[in-house]
Amino acid sequence: MTDREKLDIAINKCFELLEELKETSKKGYFQK
Repeated sequence: MTDREKLDIAINKCFELLEELKETSKKGYFQK
C-alpha cells in the first residue's frame, strides 16, 4: 500500500467520523 492510499483511507475515516458526530448531535445527544 502506498502512502497516497494510506492518506486517502485516513481522510475517508475522518469524514465518516465527522458525519457520525453530525448525526448524533442532531438527535440531541449533547443535551444530556
